[in-house]
Amino acid sequence: MNRIYGILTHSGIKKIPYSHAYMQILFPCSPSNIDSLTNSALNEIKNIQEQGVSDEDLNKAKEIQRREIEENIKKNRYWLNNLKECYLYGTGFSRFTDYNKKINNISSGELKRVANEYLDPDEYVKVILLPEGDG
Repeated sequence: MNRIYGILTHSGIKKIPYSHAYMQILFPCSPSNIDSLTNSALNEIKNIQEQGVSDEDLNKAKEIQRREIEENIKKNRYWLNNLKECYLYGTGFSRFTDYNKKINNISSGELKRVANEYLDPDEYVKVILLPEGDG
């Protein structure tokens, strides 16, 4: 995917206003690259469903998660959002104290299982924001 400056993925599970899970893949790019980048992202999901992820990629992702939590715990916004979710959803505080243990328990096999259970590359919504005058 060398036709973009960066890529952002985000996923989550929400109970309010209704129970649902979501995953977003965002990439700023030239309008001419939209289809090929969309296909590349969908092919990567299919690859994870078939083969899981490499140990190298998994370890990099785990390290990023560890660094992000180290930085986030210094910010009021992090605590406000997480305490709000504990209150709204009735979850415990173990998500804060067991964070590294949870990261360490993530495996390629588990990611493969979750990708197969929750992601369907044929079912997605594609939203394109074009520069003014290009639409």
